[in-house]
Amino acid sequence: MPDADERYARAAEFTELVHQLWGSFPFEALTIDRANGCYADTTQVRPVNHEGTYLKVKGPLNLPAFPGTRIPLIQAGASESGRDFAASVADLVFAPTPDKEAALELRRDLGRRAERHGRSAQAIRLLPGLSLYLADTREQARAVFMQTHGRMNRARKLASIKEMTGLDLADWPLDRPVTRADLPVVAPDASSRTHSSLLRRLIERESLSIDQLLLRPEVISAAHWQVVGTVDDAFEQIADWAASGAIDGFIAAPGGSVESLNLFLDQLMPRLVQAGLFRKGYSGSTFAHHLDEQD
Repeated sequence: MPDADERYARAAEFTELVHQLWGSFPFEALTIDRANGCYADTTQVRPVNHEGTYLKVKGPLNLPAFPGTRIPLIQAGASESGRDFAASVADLVFAPTPDKEAALELRRDLGRRAERHGRSAQAIRLLPGLSLYLADTREQARAVFMQTHGRMNRARKLASIKEMTGLDLADWPLDRPVTRADLPVVAPDASSRTHSSLLRRLIERESLSIDQLLLRPEVISAAHWQVVGTVDDAFEQIADWAASGAIDGFIAAPGGSVESLNLFLDQLMPRLVQAGLFRKGYSGSTFAHHLDEQD
């Protein structure tokens, strides 16, 4: 696989090309004049002859633009290259933020980078993933969480930790915590820089046993924000993160049981609406409209 810098260079060329294609056949070019046999005014259709480092495409696009709105761009990832690319073009970032401090740092950094690219800091939204294991009691939620991850492939997780941090825990004593001092000075070139840096950050901040480490979101998932508890617990965390300015929303992933999903939809979402943290109704018909209405 190409390294991250090359992948984002290709993504930048791809994004510029897609914008050219979207703009090549404006909706206003449509005439649909059946009497004269004219479907579109071809003088308004712009050719695209792109020959770049990574892509070679001849346009224009063969269908007209959707009228009256734009198509938002969503980017996933929070490495250095990913942040800068997102700040230059994205409307929304979907990124792992395992704790509020990580979300605050990312939100501020994206805003600063957006301004360096000539955009408003508010032009880019942060919607982290939110992994939810909900139940009527915290004990029940914890049981659902443990049942979900009880059959995890331990060897595979340890191999993943080694690939991301360079730390080999295969023969690590169960009662010995993993600490900052155990991390190799130079991190390996992992396939996901974002995930690797968040896992190293966790080990640098906390001393955990292997069993504790293997249950943290930086290991069991893509390092997303995680709530294991009741609807009240989830509501309080979401309200706190929102009041702190750490997020512009979230992308929910209720897991573990059907009941967890039902609690999210039937109890948590109405609480968020009542508190003014989610809309009561839809004022438009496109995603772009509801993204922009927060301005």
